[in-house]
Amino acid sequence: MGQSPFVKRPGSPGLELGRRRSTRVEAAIRIILTGRDASGQPFREETETTTVNLQGARLKTRYQVLDGIQVGIENPRTGAAEKAICVRVEEPAPGQTAHYIAVQLLNPGNVWGIENPPADWETVATELGGRAPPSPRPATKLEVLPRLASTAAAAPAVLLPPPATPDADVLFAELEKRSAELMESVVQILRKQTDEIIAKALWGFQQRLEEATTAGETRFGERVDQAFAELESALKTFRADLEDELTARQEQAVESAEQALRARISELVSTIPGPGTGAFPGKPSGASSKK
Repeated sequence: MGQSPFVKRPGSPGLELGRRRSTRVEAAIRIILTGRDASGQPFREETETTTVNLQGARLKTRYQVLDGIQVGIENPRTGAAEKAICVRVEEPAPGQTAHYIAVQLLNPGNVWGIENPPADWETVATELGGRAPPSPRPATKLEVLPRLASTAAAAPAVLLPPPATPDADVLFAELEKRSAELMESVVQILRKQTDEIIAKALWGFQQRLEEATTAGETRFGERVDQAFAELESALKTFRADLEDELTARQEQAVESAEQALRARISELVSTIPGPGTGAFPGKPSGASSKK
């Protein structure tokens, strides 16, 4: 799988813990892993280790943790907690979302609560300037009974944790938290201002659209009225011209019919024997009649 979970990365700040490594122990220890994933979102996950030693562990997680990011390790059984750095990320197996990462403790120690740890843990911790808490061991009956008696005789007392001394990690975490809150506030303000600007722009556009629609309807009505007036005038002109044309043609037809009738009468009269020239009486031949 490549490098060991406890390999020191050159140039990584805070990982200069010495060259000597303590013995690794295969152990599934329930821990709580906290930190921020690859997208910057905080997470808190209950998981377990596969291998531990004085300087770190290999553990399982379902979150995408970046190499070099700082995480928190808590042991709910012992109450021990420590900061660590992710020094390796293993690719998840096909079809799996969970994968393994290797973390290295900033302060080497038996945060895992291993009973009877390897003999070199305390030696390595002393050489690295860290601390190796004494391994827990079961208390004997002779030790438990006096403790119970003294506890029963004493008044109830509230055990308070020792005051925490602010360090660079705590201050950095607080600064990062406040920066995130400030950024979220700025984003909310900008989002509100953007919504107001968009609402005003939409209202102005709607007003202009209504004005343009009204003006268009007015111009369309005026043009329709003008078109109807022009059409009516054209129809009147056409009607007058048609009436004049029909009147002229009617008079011409009447005159032609009258002339044909007179010619026919003249022919009939000429065929009748008797005095006269056979002309149609009452009107000279060839004269036109207009009604």
